[in-house]
Amino acid sequence: MPGLRGWLGQALGGTKRTPEFSGYVANFGVGTNTWVCPKTGRYRVVQWGGGGCRGANSGGDGAAHAQTVRWLTTGQSLSITVGEVFEGIEGGAATVLFPDSTLVTTTGGASGNGTSRPGVATGGDVNVPGRPRSGLFGGSAGSYGQFIGGAGGVAAFGFQSGGNPGGGAYDRGAAGASGGPALVLIIYEGSA
Repeated sequence: MPGLRGWLGQALGGTKRTPEFSGYVANFGVGTNTWVCPKTGRYRVVQWGGGGCRGANSGGDGAAHAQTVRWLTTGQSLSITVGEVFEGIEGGAATVLFPDSTLVTTTGGASGNGTSRPGVATGGDVNVPGRPRSGLFGGSAGSYGQFIGGAGGVAAFGFQSGGNPGGGAYDRGAAGASGGPALVLIIYEGSA
């Protein structure tokens, strides 16, 4: 429009605004990582173990879910380990070690080859176990609030693997049907 001047993000008074450090999310898959806090503020760490693999006439169990909220300062670090899901064994665990020595663990669901054992969460502010399998169908991963774990695998073509993250696999699935992977998310929630 004629008569308007300035750049996007510039206030009407002519001074530039500094954008809020928002919408920041870091995610971690399989492996061992160190995350260094980029900005002082409140962070929510959301994690799931891996879903159990299919087994002998049984789906895999769902993985556990945890959420932990901490005030972190620039430069503090978290140690994060995310385990891998292998065919025939339980889903990998996800662990996060905080600067205050709090250890949050979400275990994976058991494979369908043994006794049903959904994942268990410990150490978080919110700890939700995985759901057990039901016959051939995989169990769902734990969920809380807006963070929904993966669904268990079902008989429908294309849905035989466990959902991402942490759903257990359907037993009669194609050879590649597997449990949903473990996952850790770190979400910046603000500085107030």
